[in-house]
Amino acid sequence: MLERTKQYSKYVDNITIYEGNTLECVPNNQQFNLIVGNPPHWKDVESAASSLGLDIMHHAHILEILVDDNWSAHRDFFKRIKLLLSNNGSVLLQENYAGSSPEDFRQMVDDAGLKINFTADSRMYADKGIYYISVGHK
Repeated sequence: MLERTKQYSKYVDNITIYEGNTLECVPNNQQFNLIVGNPPHWKDVESAASSLGLDIMHHAHILEILVDDNWSAHRDFFKRIKLLLSNNGSVLLQENYAGSSPEDFRQMVDDAGLKINFTADSRMYADKGIYYISVGHK
């Protein structure tokens, strides 16, 4: 997806792409109209392994990528993202019902001083449980 975004961006003026596991790569003085993310979809290794039918011992490296321990990265993301969003900006995150629901994030979004604009099931990947959550300023 990132490669397609980069290819498309050559036709769009003033687009910058930051790629990383955290927001540390983004300068504090930046303001964005749209932030897109695909964070880990499970809050613990056990639920990820169970959902995916993986053995924890043999798939630890894969599970490490898929797990956001007790949603700590999500919580930090929402706190930091408020500073990077323009007044009318929004965040669009891809999540998975196998690991979460929009309600899992509602309180942390609210605690960060933001609001959930909408949630929507993926048309293309609904059979895989993919959904989107849009977040913006209150």
